[in-house]
Parts: sequence; C-alpha cells; structure tokens
Amino acid sequence: MKAGRPLVLFNGQGGEYQAQLIEADSRRAQVEIKKFDPIDRESPLQINLGLALSRGDRFDWAVQKSVELGVSSITPLECARSDRLGDAKRQTKKLDQWNKLVVSACEQSGRTAIPKMSLPKSCEQWMQQTGAGIGFLLHPAGRPIGEKISELRSPKTLNLAIGPEGGFDEMEEQLFEGGGFSSVAFGPRVLRTETAPVAVIALFQSLLGDC
Repeated sequence: MKAGRPLVLFNGQGGEYQAQLIEADSRRAQVEIKKFDPIDRESPLQINLGLALSRGDRFDWAVQKSVELGVSSITPLECARSDRLGDAKRQTKKLDQWNKLVVSACEQSGRTAIPKMSLPKSCEQWMQQTGAGIGFLLHPAGRPIGEKISELRSPKTLNLAIGPEGGFDEMEEQLFEGGGFSSVAFGPRVLRTETAPVAVIALFQSLLGDC
C-alpha cells in the first residue's frame, strides 16, 4: 500500500473508522483517523454455536464461515466421538489461532463486533455457559427444522449444538434433551460437521435475524 491510501479500521467494539495511510514499512504503519462511523452490521439474533471438534482444516473452515454469517459465540465441543486437542498448552495455542481466524473473518465480512471464541468444553459445560435461550440439536432423526422455526416468535437467543462425525452419542443426546434442546433435522440428507453450521446459521439469519 502507498501513502495516501484510504483505509477502514475497526477495534472490535462497534463501529468503524475512516482513515488514511500516512506511511508504512515492514514493521509498522502510521495512519490518520478521519472520522468515526457508528455503523452496526450485527444481527439482532444472538446465535451461540457449540461445534464438535473435527480433524484437519474442517473445524477452522466452519469457524470462518460461521463468523461471516453472524454467529455471536463459538465453543469447540469435546464429545465422545470428536477430536481432542490434548494438553492446556496446545489448547491455548489453538485458541490463539482461532481468534486470528475470527478477526480475519470479521474483516472480510465487515463485522465490527468480534464473536467470542472459547476453549474446548464438554457438552455439559457449554450448556451451563449458554444459559438462557432456545436450544437446537441437529439430528437426522429430528423434527424438520422448518416446522420448528415457524413456531418461534422473535427469539433473541438461539443455542445450536452440532455433533461430530457419527453424531452425538446416546448419553450426550439425553443430556441435551434434559437441558431443553429440541432435535431438528435439516432435510433428509446427513450433513458433514463443517457443512451443518453454515447451512443452519444461514437459515436462522434469513428467517429470524437479518430478515
């Protein structure tokens, strides 16, 4: 970038700043802030995503796309059939990587509020953390999600649980059911763990949030 280049900056606390690049080198950049724009692109619908850990880049991809679609928080779930990160040092390193991915997705999508990314938790810990809100568990044998959405009346918070390859085990399903989560199916086809959050969050936002 050359001196004089216009920029848009944000600090994650809402709104964005119109700015101009004064100078830059390989280590630092100096900008001049021109004005603040209080623009708000956040959805009125708060979606808390509990997503089972998966191998390779699949989890990272799901995080990136969920942020672009407006999710409010993401918690990696350690389930009976999911991947494991191991010791605390590796978890902290991975959390730092995920947070960078979240910020990058905010930059790309124009979001000015940064979703919360958590360390991995058990399903029970995540349920206790989310507290109030309507809970959904994605399950191939669940009730059609369209029917369930049609019954909702301007919800403020949705908690969405998506399991690993092979799904949640029986004890985990019972745990969610006991916590008031409704099992819902997204069509007759079984979606991969990285596809499911993108499809369902897009549907929630279109019908209940960004509509």
